[in-house]
Amino acid sequence: MKGRANADTMEIINKKLLSLAPDHYIEKIEELSEWLNDLFTDLNKRNSLLLEASVKASQILISNHNFYDAVNEVIEIIGESIPNNRVFIYEFHKDIISGDEVISLRFEKEHGKDSKRVFESKHQNIPISNIPKDLLNNLKKGDIVSSEKSSFSEWGEFLLIPIFVDGSEWGFLGVESKCFDDYNFWNESDRNAMSSIASSLGQYINRHFQSLELIMAKELAEESEIYANSLFDQSPLSIHIASTSGVIEKVNKSSESIFSVHQNRVISKFNVLTNPIAIELGWNKFFNEALASENEVFRTIIFDPGAFGYRGERKVLSAVAFPIKFKGRVKKIAIMYQDITNNTRNELLLKIQRNLAYSILSCKNFPEFYAIVSNEVDSIIPDNNLYVAFYNEQTDSFSIGGINRNDLDIHIESWPAKSSMTGYVLSQGKTVFAKKNDILDLYSKGKIEIVGAMAEVWLGVPFRSESGVSGAIVIQNYTNPDSINPSDIEIIELIANEIKIFLDKKSAEESTVKLTKAVTESPASVVITDSEGKIEYVNPKFVTTTGYSFEDVNGSNPRILKSGDTPQVVYKNMWDTILSGKEWRGELKNRKKNGEYYWEDISISPIIGDDGSISHYIAIKEDISDRKILINQLIEARDRAQESDKLKTAFLQNISHEIRTPMNGILGFIELLRDPDLSSQDQNSYIDIIEKSSHRMLKIINDLIDISKIEAGIIQIKLSEVCISSMLLDIVTFFTPEAEKKGIKIDLKCGDKIKDLTIISDYEKIYASMINLIKNAIKYSIKGEITIEAYLSGEFIELSVADTGIGIPESKLDKIFERFAQVESNSISRAEGAGLGLSIVKAYIDILGGSIWVESKLGVGSRFSFTIPLSYQSETADEYIEKSSITKSIEHMEESRVLKILVAEDEETNALYIKTILKSSGYDLIFAHNGKETVDLFRQNPDTDIILMDLRMPEMDGFEAARLIRAQDKSVVIIAQTAFAFTEDKESVLEQGFTDYISKPIRKDELKNIILKHSSI
Repeated sequence: MKGRANADTMEIINKKLLSLAPDHYIEKIEELSEWLNDLFTDLNKRNSLLLEASVKASQILISNHNFYDAVNEVIEIIGESIPNNRVFIYEFHKDIISGDEVISLRFEKEHGKDSKRVFESKHQNIPISNIPKDLLNNLKKGDIVSSEKSSFSEWGEFLLIPIFVDGSEWGFLGVESKCFDDYNFWNESDRNAMSSIASSLGQYINRHFQSLELIMAKELAEESEIYANSLFDQSPLSIHIASTSGVIEKVNKSSESIFSVHQNRVISKFNVLTNPIAIELGWNKFFNEALASENEVFRTIIFDPGAFGYRGERKVLSAVAFPIKFKGRVKKIAIMYQDITNNTRNELLLKIQRNLAYSILSCKNFPEFYAIVSNEVDSIIPDNNLYVAFYNEQTDSFSIGGINRNDLDIHIESWPAKSSMTGYVLSQGKTVFAKKNDILDLYSKGKIEIVGAMAEVWLGVPFRSESGVSGAIVIQNYTNPDSINPSDIEIIELIANEIKIFLDKKSAEESTVKLTKAVTESPASVVITDSEGKIEYVNPKFVTTTGYSFEDVNGSNPRILKSGDTPQVVYKNMWDTILSGKEWRGELKNRKKNGEYYWEDISISPIIGDDGSISHYIAIKEDISDRKILINQLIEARDRAQESDKLKTAFLQNISHEIRTPMNGILGFIELLRDPDLSSQDQNSYIDIIEKSSHRMLKIINDLIDISKIEAGIIQIKLSEVCISSMLLDIVTFFTPEAEKKGIKIDLKCGDKIKDLTIISDYEKIYASMINLIKNAIKYSIKGEITIEAYLSGEFIELSVADTGIGIPESKLDKIFERFAQVESNSISRAEGAGLGLSIVKAYIDILGGSIWVESKLGVGSRFSFTIPLSYQSETADEYIEKSSITKSIEHMEESRVLKILVAEDEETNALYIKTILKSSGYDLIFAHNGKETVDLFRQNPDTDIILMDLRMPEMDGFEAARLIRAQDKSVVIIAQTAFAFTEDKESVLEQGFTDYISKPIRKDELKNIILKHSSI
């Protein structure tokens, strides 16, 4: 710091020397010496004054308790200690209205004037944006800012020192000077002194804020306590302050006027939670509710002077209790009481009468009504035993209609009327109020008998309804003789009268209820109209049936239900009948609110008034839509059954024909083959016919199997990549020779996007569908052409097969995909086939997520089209399977030895067939005729390579034989010979230890290929 001060001094001296010409230094040496002496004198004096000012400011801020005087005095000291035109203090704060950050001038001392607080509006709430941002940021960081390093010229030459209060920027202290003499600059001593004063100001402001908060809090607390004590003492309400344990700690003057007991007998001596009478009256519950509540708890309670140890009449008090909290915890409970005994009894009576009158209308039965009665009585005569008893004249006994029990009650539901207090009050026909002595007196006179515990006080009021129901309402107490007073008689008598009114009303309603219940709960719709046909009532069944609410139809004519399909003559007949006073019955087709049609069986009768005229009409309507549907369904089912019988008969006839035809060819030409004189050409011709007939019969059997699988719902999807264009090309190549024999041309048209397109679907099912459609096209075309097309259609591929054949009658188009339907078509009966192909194709296409349709014109041709999605989507589909093929040839076989094959076949013809096929291959063949023999032969020939296992054999089937062989050799190839048609059955075979399977009938190429397939395994 000293170095900085010396530097500042040297700068002044340099400026002075520069102001003199060098050749005048010697001449001016005396003047310069005098000037330097004055300079150092002034600087020392100024430093001394600033140091003194800093110390004095600190002392003032420590000792002075008046904030504003202290700050003004500090500003005065600064103004006298440093060259200035103005000393000021600004505060940072937020505008109260806008919330924007602003600064305000709080204190100011202008040169030659006293310091003062500043209130002028022009100096208040100055936008912070008026101050340069760099200047403001430096102040908030705690840096001293001077005009030497700032372009802000509004305050002339200035020095600004930040003021921090409790670590946060509060404002700044400033000194302003319009001009300096040669050396009245802001030196380091000025900065240090001002920083010290600013720091003291910040600490003082902080203490001032804290003391203000304490003073305000203390004043507020003292003021609140004065108000609270004044309100507490002067309140007309009785106020008790209790601890959380229930002990009364403080009461006001009004308490004595309500409770008639001096506060000395209450404070610290009465506990709301433990006083027996307070508990009996429910004060403890009220207190606990307040203790657990966040808000006020209101309750009308009964005060019994016995709680404070003296006898007197009970009072009705309106009470409110609330918790008094300190730092979030309940410290006390305040309870305020108001005596409402005199001014509420009539109000209570009116309230009870009003509530019970409402309950008479709203309650459905006496137990429900009694619950209201019990609550009303308990609100003004609490903690007593109340019951209502009904008298039975036939048995001369009473039964409980409603009761509030306590621990001393005798738990009985009925008792003899004779010699009972209830019987006594009924016999008297008037109110009986009796204390224990009165009851003993009646007992001594033989008018009653005492059974069980005796009540301390008893009040009974008889009632008798106009419908003949009689009984009594009784209230009693077993422990407190003062719990019921003569003043309570009026209340119980009022309630007894309300019970009588309720019983009369309910008796009158019962007959109405029986009638209305029959209507409202009727399973049939009921509509009542006036004589002009305007609806006045509909029952709930009408609402649920039609969808119209009562509000929708009230005042309307039933014609709103008209369907428009009923002839007008029916309505005329209906009106003629009911206007003549007779009942009309009939069935009408009507329309619901939602537009849905339904059928009703309706009976409409006129209601004749006393004057003989028709006042109303009543319609009983039963919804018979389901019955109508059932009848129609039965008729349709009958027709379908008859149709099905016809179709099945035709189907069986066709199947019989289709099977017999190839069988006839097979058997007939086999017989011809026996002719020893048969030429080789004829022999080959006959063999071709036999083979063709065999294929035809196998096709029929396969179709029947496919239909069975579809019916059983066991078709599975085998997904793979399918190149549509390649598939279609293969199919066209395959069928071209057959079509050309009939003079038919096959034309394939694939869109450009189809040629290289591959989809994910079931290759076999698409292939089979196309094969079926093309076969039909060839079969039912005599000449012309067949066009096969494929093109993209959105997310689908659309395939079609069009022919110029005989066509399909329009009447048959909607049934063409149905099973058995084709056999009826005379136009196609001359073509071979069972008529199952199209139904199989439709099933396949549906399963793959596509659709199929047909367009045809008789004598012109047909076009069958179907779509297949580009990617099959199904959670149940098998996983995607890449198509693969196993191509093996003879050269891949091991040439080191002859393949040994064990053939297990019990049928000699099948064994001979297999032997004939394989004898030319050079295999070593071993034959077994049952499962047991197969196992034995394998054990004798463990070097066996392949076993051809028939599954159904005598002694031991193929499954058991395979299991025993597998136990001996895990690697031997076992091929099942199965007649199973379903893929699932074949896969089950593989799961039981078989390596592969071959389906019967066994074809030569298939047998050789499967042996080649496994020959190197």
